[in-house]
Amino acid sequence: MADVIRQGAIRGVPASELIRLLDVVGQTKRRGLPASPVADKIEEGLAKGVPPERIESVASRIGGGLASARDIVRRAEQAGVRAEAPADRERAVEAVADVLGRGVPPDDVESLALRIGGSSRAATMSRFQAGTQATGDLVSMGVSPHAASDTVGAALAQGMNQRDIERLPERLAQELRRGQAPEDGAKRLREEIRSETPEIRGDHGSPDRPGKGRDGVGDKPGRPR
Repeated sequence: MADVIRQGAIRGVPASELIRLLDVVGQTKRRGLPASPVADKIEEGLAKGVPPERIESVASRIGGGLASARDIVRRAEQAGVRAEAPADRERAVEAVADVLGRGVPPDDVESLALRIGGSSRAATMSRFQAGTQATGDLVSMGVSPHAASDTVGAALAQGMNQRDIERLPERLAQELRRGQAPEDGAKRLREEIRSETPEIRGDHGSPDRPGKGRDGVGDKPGRPR
């Protein structure tokens, strides 16, 4: 919160208004939610000279998004997605809140969690985070929220490991450089993903679990799709 206070002082924000903004951060912490996205947004708003009341409204909305994201992450754990460290859970909450803020429907995010939860040893919170972040990145590249989640869902259905999921925006960028529109590029990417085998991707072992196959439980070449 020190950065918020410093930025408020630089902008000459009255103490009473600055206290209200800091209280939004405090409320977020008291709810057991990651407070850094809220604090970062407040600091950004102050730096841009946005009126404090507008900053407070936006920051409160972000806090609400984090609460919704936490609910989704909890349901992901109930579906079998494992948090290997407390920090993994917090990062997943932030990633889910981000994609919800970009317009991805909660049901689509939960669908990603269910796919991951059913993938045995590869059902980790870090993989869920990678999937949600990739979805958000595709949206930022012009793909509709539903098409973005479908594209990541196709990757998960094929058993792609975390490294390959993280590369999806890079692969879409290649399609865009070929002149494809974002929606058409995402559709082509989904078609490519569904036709691939681990050998085509060069995925002979998962970086999530070295020496294992796509699902982290041993190589399964030629598995029916």
